[in-house]
Amino acid sequence: MISTVIAEALGIEWEKISLGVGFTPSGRFRYHLAKNIVAEINDHEFYMDISIAEGISPYQCIIGQKDLFQKAKVVFEGYKREFDIIFRNFN
Repeated sequence: MISTVIAEALGIEWEKISLGVGFTPSGRFRYHLAKNIVAEINDHEFYMDISIAEGISPYQCIIGQKDLFQKAKVVFEGYKREFDIIFRNFN
């Protein structure tokens, strides 16, 4: 999930994507689901769906498990203040 600010920086015309409504313990939020977006991380290219939420912090990003976590090992090392993404080899 990304904010509309990040979507605009990536060149995604989120206003033209159909609107959905999600729910959290604190209330409802509006989002647009961009399907089959080409992403590239560390020279590895793959497709993913991205939810673009309206009204969240401008630079907020939430990594979901459906796309990235199914394709790569993500190692968080809090004491180093870093993380690493290691893509799996698909045959």
